[in-house]
Amino acid sequence: MPKLDTIYQVSEKAFQNEQERMKNLTDKSEKYVGAIAVIIGFQLLDIDKLKLSGNSACYNWLAVIGLIFLGIAFVSAVISNRVQNYHSYPAGEKFLEILDDDKIDDASATTALTTMYLTALDINRSLNHNRAKLLSLSGNLIALGFTLIVIRYILERLVR
Repeated sequence: MPKLDTIYQVSEKAFQNEQERMKNLTDKSEKYVGAIAVIIGFQLLDIDKLKLSGNSACYNWLAVIGLIFLGIAFVSAVISNRVQNYHSYPAGEKFLEILDDDKIDDASATTALTTMYLTALDINRSLNHNRAKLLSLSGNLIALGFTLIVIRYILERLVR
């Protein structure tokens, strides 16, 4: 197999893998948003019991701080899901424009398509990297916020 064909196949596979990574990040983001909404929803059911002064103020502040962390996690997850400008396969006519010229031989066509894949791969990889960082932050904040809320409930039960 010629070297150019190998490079083309590897670039196409890498491009497809990055597309799959994009889908996985989107799924993860949607799960995070759903989990955060459920946790915040349960906290809002008890919002009338949340007194920030008096005997229970110390551990109620833990819940408030936990809710703030969950709010930031929610925003991070939503932002990560709103990333646009992914590169995909060009429309069929674009392929024909590239490949239909009589002056283009097989090697030139393969080089043009390989360049297209590699350019899109670099752009998509950068976008996915940024999304993954936001989701990592969101995941850490979910864990921290949830932990603070659980600690608040434990302390509240122990003090009673």
